[in-house]
Amino acid sequence: MLIGTFSLFSIMMLLNNWSINIWTLFIFILSYVVIWITIKLTQNRQIKKRNS
Repeated sequence: MLIGTFSLFSIMMLLNNWSINIWTLFIFILSYVVIWITIKLTQNRQIKKRNS
């Protein structure tokens, strides 16, 4: 899933003529991790709510 998301991210950056450097990779990875953690926490909260 990370490879597909990164591919779409890279294609959109190339289409918009934005440079791909270490900072764009850092921002991508940071935002991916934040979104992943948010989704996992939300799922766990919903599961605990249903099981109680």
